[in-house]
Amino acid sequence: MRGVEVHHEAAFALALPTLGTTFIGAALAAHASGLTPAWQRLLGLVGGSLLLAAGLGNLAIADGSALIFVGLLGFAAWLVWLLATGVRLVRSDVD
Repeated sequence: MRGVEVHHEAAFALALPTLGTTFIGAALAAHASGLTPAWQRLLGLVGGSLLLAAGLGNLAIADGSALIFVGLLGFAAWLVWLLATGVRLVRSDVD
């Protein structure tokens, strides 16, 4: 059963840098367009950086390293950013 866990952890670890880069880009673009305030840009930069940092250690994560928790913090920041941005989009006055 350990083989399945290693493949799952490896797939999770390989997705981290891609998501981190996307997260940073989306946060910067949303702030540049005036959609989000500065704290959401900062959350995007920090959360994306955490995902990128965890992604650099993807081999260690695949071996079961505790570095995975850095990635989980990045995922949590991504979730908060998505929810806050979604609320701002729903509340916006666009005709």
